[in-house]
Amino acid sequence: MKAGDYCRTIVIISAVCFAFFAIWPSLVDAAPRIRIFTDKSSYTLGETIEVSLSGENYGGAMNVDVYVGLITPSRTLYALADRDWSESIRPWLRDMAIPSPFFMEPVPFHTIDVPCAMPSIDEKGQYYAVSFLTYPESLTEVGEASYAHFTMVMMRTTARSRRP
Repeated sequence: MKAGDYCRTIVIISAVCFAFFAIWPSLVDAAPRIRIFTDKSSYTLGETIEVSLSGENYGGAMNVDVYVGLITPSRTLYALADRDWSESIRPWLRDMAIPSPFFMEPVPFHTIDVPCAMPSIDEKGQYYAVSFLTYPESLTEVGEASYAHFTMVMMRTTARSRRP
């Protein structure tokens, strides 16, 4: 075998291995995904929390139920359904068709003014916005849940005045 043929063979084998290991994980993890975000990592009284969602699906087209929730520092779970918050677990969207391929950048979809009675955002501490997908009319999760944590400081920050 000539040196040029040997180098070409090594390059081809390397390219095939790279393609296999680069493509394989995306084929294995092809379930639809939803991700949740907040516009900031901490909030004080009088501010507004902006919640955004993104999504993707590189597997087959399918229908899912979409859940959006909030976990408080006291570990109470609130679910957003039909534009209202509740302590009962209900989907935000039912039997939603997700095409393939599908990709959606983060899009703001909900705001919460603090303090808030429902969902209960009235104590300082760590909160978690959560989103996940399930098969329609079941709680069998599709893909992985997404969490966005934020902290409530509970005191309004004010600018200090300068002394003359």
